Amino acid sequence: MQSLESGSHSTRSAFIALGLLSVVLPAVVAAFYVLPSPVALVGPGPVQPVEPLIKVEGASYEPGGHLYLTALRVSLQPRLGQYILAPLQPDVSTLPKSEALPVGMPGEEFQKLSQRLLQESQTIAQVVALRQAGYSIRSSNADVSVVSLLPGSPAASQLQPGDIIESADGEDIHTVAELASITQGHLQGEPMALGIRRSGHRQTVTLPALPGPVDTEAPVLGIVAVTVGFEHHFPIDIKLEPGPLSGGPSGGLMYALGIYNALITEDITRGHKIAGTGTLRLNGKVGPVCGVPTKVRAAEAAGVEYFLVPLADSAAARATAQNMKIIPVQSFQEAVTALEQIDAGSSRGPVVPARSDTILACMP
Repeated sequence: MQSLESGSHSTRSAFIALGLLSVVLPAVVAAFYVLPSPVALVGPGPVQPVEPLIKVEGASYEPGGHLYLTALRVSLQPRLGQYILAPLQPDVSTLPKSEALPVGMPGEEFQKLSQRLLQESQTIAQVVALRQAGYSIRSSNADVSVVSLLPGSPAASQLQPGDIIESADGEDIHTVAELASITQGHLQGEPMALGIRRSGHRQTVTLPALPGPVDTEAPVLGIVAVTVGFEHHFPIDIKLEPGPLSGGPSGGLMYALGIYNALITEDITRGHKIAGTGTLRLNGKVGPVCGVPTKVRAAEAAGVEYFLVPLADSAAARATAQNMKIIPVQSFQEAVTALEQIDAGSSRGPVVPARSDTILACMP
């Protein structure tokens, strides 16, 4: 009899445990999907061929290889479950939410800025690629106009809404994307000289570079600016899609190479898989970006053979790559020349001493 009572008690306990489990387990699973993560997550975006994203009037080509865009993917509002599983993914890192957006800038305004930078980088890519292919481009004189200043930033005490930024570190600029490209090459706290025009008078102000959002290479000067009058008359119609890029100018170099390859008769890929990253300016200079190690690992995992990278980021790229060849470049012309010389065995480029502070500042 005692044995039967004991068995009955064990059965009741088991049913109670199962009942509790049936209540608790769904609650835990729901929490994984509903509760917010305490941090933002940064990981690699897809490595995508650029050719399907480019439509050039009258051009139909099938390159022997491919040019690939690389990107970072930043999740500003991940779920708790994603945060808990992040340590199991070697290329996913955490980022304080305060560092994922510029201080004092609402998320919606930041997204609009990011999209404008992407669109400007695509237009710059068209200008540079068409000129490289021998086309004459008619353009208007664009200006970078200050719209607002982030409260408490050094810029707030030296600049005013309506100021026109004409140069950065002595280099003429005409777009916010170019300002972002030059700013990204500075370390946090490093001074940056801006030539401005205010009410017809020119002057120079010096501002320290501030930490910026990791995924867009956006300006990090405490400035919200817009490009005014950026119009170009292209001899042929070119349409671009963003592909894996959610915003920012870091795809400028690869967009330009894709457009250029569609315009010329020679295939610059020569049957190879070539990825890369880098901002691009109207004068053809290639500027640094953040997240290079993550992009390099993603490209190599996708089977890419060569990776184009801004010269300032080449040490970080070489320290990350296993077998993939890293090609450092400072200009669009250098990128084209390097690709033309791949099969000649001269694509390795110079060895660049590591700037560990820059690498740490940009490495997610």
